[in-house]
Amino acid sequence: MSNREFDALFGATDRDHEVQFRLLFTPLAQQEMLKLLQDDETGFGDTFYFTKNKKINIIESAHLHATRIDGDPGRFRSHDLASARQVFNDYHNELFHSLYFGIAPLLAIPLYQQHRSHADVYNIAQGDASCFWEHESIANYFGEQKFKHPECDTRNILRAESSIPYEGTQTVSIVAYGYKGVSRTTYVSVYGRDGRHHDVPVHWTEYLDVQKASTLLVREQNPLSSEDENSLPKDNEAEARATFQKHNLEPHNIAVRRSIFAALLPGR
Repeated sequence: MSNREFDALFGATDRDHEVQFRLLFTPLAQQEMLKLLQDDETGFGDTFYFTKNKKINIIESAHLHATRIDGDPGRFRSHDLASARQVFNDYHNELFHSLYFGIAPLLAIPLYQQHRSHADVYNIAQGDASCFWEHESIANYFGEQKFKHPECDTRNILRAESSIPYEGTQTVSIVAYGYKGVSRTTYVSVYGRDGRHHDVPVHWTEYLDVQKASTLLVREQNPLSSEDENSLPKDNEAEARATFQKHNLEPHNIAVRRSIFAALLPGR
């Protein structure tokens, strides 16, 4: 169990809990960590500081200080397409390389890859309720025309606010944000060639924000009920029909996307 080379390179001689240390740094973990510390060709070598305080792991990698993470589009500008593509690829390869070896000390410890699943820990099915990102995706699948304010003249941004799930169904509020255009005329005094000032009409459009709230009825299907994620689940079809018929909705008005089906409630 003793690996003096690892203890010396990793600086593990000041550990304060031998049992936990042996549980975390098994012989395989020590071997993989040594490879990481001694690799200065593919990786960055011994450039990181690793400490563990109870359940908190702190890793400070020196090479990350010089890593550019801003992704400034101006960096990729070039009149030469091949040059721009090369700079773009080099930047992202460097970013991935740096971030990967930033978390490599954690990946080198097998115990951290042997965690229990969410469903196993809490004894519940993970992801019973879909998130607002999925709701906004479904709303955009319906099309913004179904949600836009009647006076809106521009494109709309759809935002979703979910209610508390009840019996597998969510009532989602979809708010469409847009602008209506109001024609305006402003008279600007202009000095003419005749030596006089003239009031010249300038026609312009003022955009005023408008919004409209609509309601989606959303229900998640059983992922094992259908092979096609964009079709109505067969074994839940009767239950789904009953749920949507309560709101006077017909099945052909239901949109099914990524194991979630939804319908726009009328008159809202």
